Amino acid sequence: MTKAEIRQKVWLTIQREGMARFPGAYGRVPNFVGAEQAAHLLREMAVWRRALVVKINPDAPQLAVRRLALAEGKIIYMAVPRLRTEKCFIEIDPQRLGKKAMLAGSIAGACRYGRAVSPREMRPVDLVVCGSVGVGRDGARLGAKLNAIHKSLPAPSGAKLQSIRTRPGDQQTRSGSKRPWTGVSGRRSAT
Repeated sequence: MTKAEIRQKVWLTIQREGMARFPGAYGRVPNFVGAEQAAHLLREMAVWRRALVVKINPDAPQLAVRRLALAEGKIIYMAVPRLRTEKCFIEIDPQRLGKKAMLAGSIAGACRYGRAVSPREMRPVDLVVCGSVGVGRDGARLGAKLNAIHKSLPAPSGAKLQSIRTRPGDQQTRSGSKRPWTGVSGRRSAT
């Protein structure tokens, strides 16, 4: 199957199984029933617990992840739409925002309360969390066009971006099942 065929199959399956949530599945990383449970599973991972600074995509299914990060006091970076300006990330620092931090998890809240920064102004990123329409049998993202962006983010000294490959299992959405897929795109680790 080609990447395009896999994407179409995933979108169709999510719609058919009644798993799609606003804003729908087609043409994007789909928001899905169970996104909050997936975020809580991520929270149980050691790589999440160690991370102090997390880059999280602005996609709807990652809203619960952004809210968890802020609730735990993690600094998050979120890309601005289409990355066309020099200050192409929004920094959300819950220490700086205080009580307003939880309002900054949404795209609108991030734009209102966050601080636009360039990649040079960013703190070293410990963990990158991003969604994907399709993954391979080994759990790796298909068509990872953002890898160049992720690799260019500041990292702790001696760290490099590594993929955390999730394996199909109990949390994977599959035909006939209403269980969410969970996984992490990449993490920073010491070499």
